Amino acid sequence: MNTLCHLCLALGDPPHLQGQFLGDFAKGPIEALPYPEKVRRGIKAHRRVDAAGETHAFLKFAKTLLPPKEKRYGGILVDLYGDYLLFRSWDRLMDSSWEEVYPGLLNFLQTPPDPFPPDAKSYATFLLRRNLLPAYADPDALPEIFDRVGRRFRKPILLSPMLEALRQQEAKFIRDFPSYFTDMKTESERIRFQK
Repeated sequence: MNTLCHLCLALGDPPHLQGQFLGDFAKGPIEALPYPEKVRRGIKAHRRVDAAGETHAFLKFAKTLLPPKEKRYGGILVDLYGDYLLFRSWDRLMDSSWEEVYPGLLNFLQTPPDPFPPDAKSYATFLLRRNLLPAYADPDALPEIFDRVGRRFRKPILLSPMLEALRQQEAKFIRDFPSYFTDMKTESERIRFQK
């Protein structure tokens, strides 16, 4: 899952929200991370969701749409496309409207409960400066978003042509995404509410 989806798995729980956001930046064993227990659980939930997503039928189907040499990008493509699909399914999946949720996400990125480490702070600043979270709602913005990510690879690559392969099956993705998101929420909450 990409940033917006991870954040939306943790709405209403600031420590869990922080952990979900830090999941891509906090390295090493969970127990050794210098965060409160609830934040560490959020990081653990982020990792669990990422692992579960890799074996989910939703991602497996996406990979079947790609030529053999491009299948390795399937996870990245589905992560990015997932934020767009979340917007398309918002009313079915979320209890509050985007207009109600977005100010809280902005506030979290600007003033997190605990300061972000430098790499996470830099990413939060990037999201804010580019107004990136709501950009995923616009299908015309997706090619540039995908290619921007592809340019960050060690060997830069255009991801937008691969996006087109997904878009040809968009009706199926829109139909199946709510089940995928719900499965990932179950994985996240299993960690969040662990005894």
